[in-house]
Parts: sequence; C-alpha cells; structure tokens
Amino acid sequence: FSNAVDRQRYLVGVRFPADFSRRIERGQSAEVQLTLDGRRANAGQIASAYIGTIAAQMNADIRSNQPQARLAPGVELRHWFNPNLEFFWFIVPALAASMVLITPLMMTSLSIAREREMGTFDQLLVSPVTPGQIILGKTLPAVFAGFFSGSLITLLAVYAFKIPFVGSVALMYCGMLCFVLSVTGIGLTVSAVTNTQQQAMLGVFFCMIPLIMTSGFITPVENMPTVLQFFSEINPLKHYIIIVQGCFLKDYGWREIASNSWPLVAIATVMLTSATLILRSRLN
Repeated sequence: FSNAVDRQRYLVGVRFPADFSRRIERGQSAEVQLTLDGRRANAGQIASAYIGTIAAQMNADIRSNQPQARLAPGVELRHWFNPNLEFFWFIVPALAASMVLITPLMMTSLSIAREREMGTFDQLLVSPVTPGQIILGKTLPAVFAGFFSGSLITLLAVYAFKIPFVGSVALMYCGMLCFVLSVTGIGLTVSAVTNTQQQAMLGVFFCMIPLIMTSGFITPVENMPTVLQFFSEINPLKHYIIIVQGCFLKDYGWREIASNSWPLVAIATVMLTSATLILRSRLN
C-alpha cells in the first residue's frame, strides 16, 4: 500500500502483522505500521490523531483487563526519504531544477529578438536556411548550456551540500533533456513574437514567475486552487522538480521518470513547432 499512498490514491495505510491478535491475547506488545501521505499535511495529521486516539483507548482497555500486559512504549515516528527532515534535502534539488530553467530560457528568448534589433535578422531572409534549421541552431547552444548548469548544480548538491543521490544518473539526464527542450521552445516562442530585447526580457519575466509559483517549489500543488492545479500540469518546471527530487531521494525508476517526461516532450513539441511557424511567417 506504500505505492498506492505514493500515487496519492490513499491518504493513510494501516498494516497489521499476522500475529497481532495472538500477541494482544498473550499480553504482549504488538506493532502496527501506519503510512501517511506527508504531502497532505493537514489531513495526514488529523488522520494520525484519530488513529492515535484509537490506539490509546485500546491500550487503556488492555491494561484494565490485563494489568500484567507488556505494551509498546508509544509511537515511533519515521519520515520516509528524509528521516531527519533536513531542509537542504528538499530545497536544493528544487532550486537546481529552477536554475536549469533560467539559463536556456534567457538565452533563447534573446536570440532572435537580438538579431532582429541589430539588423542581422534581415540576412536570414536571403540565406539558404529554413526556419527549422534556424530553430535548431538556436536550440542546440541552449541545450548544452542547460546541461552544463544542471550538471554543475547537481555536483554542488552532492559534494557541497552532501545530499544523497540514490537514483539513476542516466534517467535524470533523460528528464533534463526533455525539460531543457520544453524550456527552449518557450524561450524561442517568446523571442519569435517580440521585436526588441526589452520586449523579450519582459516576456521572459511574464513566463518565469508563473512557472516558478505554480511548480510546487514554493507552495505544494495540492494546496493550490483547482485552476492553478490545472495550469501546473502544463508547467514543465513542476514535472522536472518531481524528476529531480525523485532521482535524488526516492530512487525513481523508468516508469516514474517516463510519467513525468512525456508532458515535457508534449510541451517541447508544441512550443518548438509554434516557434518555427511564427518564424516562418516572419521570414515570409
């Protein structure tokens, strides 16, 4: 049932051992495992309090009937994936994902707008290149820059902040590639529709702030209004934060990575196609 809780199908799961009733009848202590979804903090605390009340009442009944019974001392709390509740273990991977967002988004958003403002964009009108080739030429440097910044921040997280990395490096880089392509598509679309670098910078900030605010980096997505939760599903940063934190702390496999990578692939396809079509209309 831990996987069901992880997929948010259940709030709480209770597991009784096979010898639970026999140990209670013998006057021995018996353990019960309680698994709560910590992402739903308020509901989880209420459910835990109810179950704790039931357990305390059960202990009182056992003591009244069996004074010699040896009961468990109390509740032993263990936090999954982050046993000591280290703040850096949560914030640094999410910050690393946000830093990967900034570099390719800034580079691509200023690329076409800068050429148009400096007059070199007119040379593309007489060059034998297609809009797709232009977009490819603008995409590759941003992808390399995103990979460099992502690799650098990952190394700092592991060796400087001592955050454990228990997942697959290859799977994380697959997710990083999908994320960088989606962010590059957004930046190229912004650059294609603007005429000056100042307009491109305003467009970047107009896109960046909502992306960060609805990614779950600052506020859990589950606590947002329904409209913002829907918007977060088309937010590439939200999916990439899940990938990064899963690779660092949860040992995500290819199924979990794929479930958060295909939205990134869809966003990248839509945005890169839009940038190509807009650029083609400008060239024509």
